[in-house]
Amino acid sequence: MTYICGRKARIMKRIILILSILVGVSLCAAAQRTVPGRGTPYAGMSINESSFGIRAGWQGWELWGAWSAGAVNRNYSSMTDSGATLHYSEICAEGNVMARIASARSRVISLYGGGGVFIGDEISDPYRTLPGYIDTGIARNTFIYGVQASLELEVYPLKRLGISLRGTVPLTFGSPMGWIHYEGSVNIHYDF
Repeated sequence: MTYICGRKARIMKRIILILSILVGVSLCAAAQRTVPGRGTPYAGMSINESSFGIRAGWQGWELWGAWSAGAVNRNYSSMTDSGATLHYSEICAEGNVMARIASARSRVISLYGGGGVFIGDEISDPYRTLPGYIDTGIARNTFIYGVQASLELEVYPLKRLGISLRGTVPLTFGSPMGWIHYEGSVNIHYDF
């Protein structure tokens, strides 16, 4: 009887050791996704105080954090004095640098914070919905540029597929429509 119990204990210890090694190896392998020099495309949808937008680009990782470069379309709306809704759209190229604030050892989940710059075009009434008798006095196209602060939570539920939630506060210069906005976005990352 003692021999059977001892044998079961040794087998259980081996199983636990093998499982521990497999878990350890899988955690190390997951971290390889975000090693320096690696990158992945991303695409997503953003929601702001009055409308929605889209973004797409490329994100890369370094030992200290992450960087991204891409394009973003932000759409906003505001009320005119006559009560009509004026829509305006920003189409910009953007670049961000974010430091890793916290992460799991495997980097399956990471929190980044940082900022970036953008440059582009702001189009007032892009859908031409305002009645012709309303004159806003705003040029149809306006050159804009600015800086933005970002906080991003990145989660990889699958080995090659990641989801990030990003909060951004862009400060827009050159815009007649307003200089501070806020937005949240959900992005999908696919690691090749």
